[in-house]
Amino acid sequence: MEMSIVVRTTTWIMVPLMLLFGAYIILTGHLNPGGGFQGGVILGSVSLLYFVAFGLKEGKFSENLASLVEDVSALLLVAVGLLGVVVGKAFFSNFLKESGIFTAGTIPLVNSLIGLKVGVAFVVLFYTFFKYMERRA
Repeated sequence: MEMSIVVRTTTWIMVPLMLLFGAYIILTGHLNPGGGFQGGVILGSVSLLYFVAFGLKEGKFSENLASLVEDVSALLLVAVGLLGVVVGKAFFSNFLKESGIFTAGTIPLVNSLIGLKVGVAFVVLFYTFFKYMERRA
């Protein structure tokens, strides 16, 4: 089903704003309400808006690449947790010296990895849903 020019134009305006807002929520999660999960959901919902407005474009999405990004972000998240144990503290403890740009320690790094994982997971979820719906039609 082809969407109207108004929906497609609004989508092109909203996508960069939603990406920016999602990144803002992830990166300021240690200072304001929000964080990795909430920002990841916002980033993932960009794909929902795009799929509704433009439909699925064959060859434009790689499920293997999305799965790889999701897996690598999960492994990096566990690695950050284990680094706390390696330096002699607890799992996911703050092992960065709190000075300069790292005033929040490892929290922005953890939020970023969670946001990436959740965002990609929602993209795959929405892609699979739309692929299934397109096949049924």
